[in-house]
Amino acid sequence: MRRPRITRPGACYHVTSRCANREFFLRGREDFALALLRRAAAFSGVELLDFALMGNHFHLLVRVPPREPVPDELLVDRIRTLYGDRRGDRLLKTWADWTERGEESRVAEAKAKLIRRMYDLGEFVKTFKENFSRAFNRETGHAGTVWESRFHSVLVATEWNALYAVGSYIAANPFVAGCSPTAAAYAWSGYALAKRGDRLAQAGLVRLVQLAQGNRLPREAAEAQAIYEKELEDRRPGATRGRLPAGVDLATLGARLARGQACSMAERSYCEDAALWRGGAIGSQAALARLAVEKPVPVEWAEGLYALRGTAARGLPDRAGPFRVAG
Repeated sequence: MRRPRITRPGACYHVTSRCANREFFLRGREDFALALLRRAAAFSGVELLDFALMGNHFHLLVRVPPREPVPDELLVDRIRTLYGDRRGDRLLKTWADWTERGEESRVAEAKAKLIRRMYDLGEFVKTFKENFSRAFNRETGHAGTVWESRFHSVLVATEWNALYAVGSYIAANPFVAGCSPTAAAYAWSGYALAKRGDRLAQAGLVRLVQLAQGNRLPREAAEAQAIYEKELEDRRPGATRGRLPAGVDLATLGARLARGQACSMAERSYCEDAALWRGGAIGSQAALARLAVEKPVPVEWAEGLYALRGTAARGLPDRAGPFRVAG
């Protein structure tokens, strides 16, 4: 049975999804995928804080604002953002024809259907993935699914430790995977694009840092990047310099973790953070306590964070050490 997603109005999420059979369907199409991703975010009213588009999967850190009214002017802008001017104009012409025939209820129903897709995590990811799938299948003649099962999401508490843990994980992912000599050299991550002056990516990092710091400054991209880079380097040593710390070999680390062997102190920053993948929500113990409902469920601990695996949390004592699972 599928575990229900943990969602809250105004929450942040770490979203991941992999291509079917781990095929590299995104490779060579990253620019196109990024354009679709940004269009889906703009249509949905979702804030794209950081991201990494890898060859066969993607990582997103997003904030989904609470629902708010969508006036007609904004709705038209979002329709054109998602569908383009020509298709958007055809849709608006259809609505105008219905209105002339006195079928205002059909127009109202069509508008409501589009608005229901906004400020919703599932609809946002669905919009992006379906648009990419259609274009990919047209281009390649591929038949069947492009994506492996449903996307995975983890609610990220809107607090310093949780946001920077997830953000640094995403920004360092291309470097750790050996796809780039440094995190900033990768072509399709929000952090790297911000470093190269991409304004949308810079706005995402500014917003991320503001959220992490309780909606305080910075407002300038350069200051936000400096704060983010320090967090990235503190949490993933070597990611910004391109030099792994002494005693860290990612290839052998991966093999040992697959056998269930413990990692060394130097390697801990580079362990795959299971809390960022499997937890239903991550954050401080206090943040997860506010999400708790009904009954206790296992809580996982990593990087000073707790990961909620179901719909409620029970406390664990603070403790130093590698990733652990509640007994």
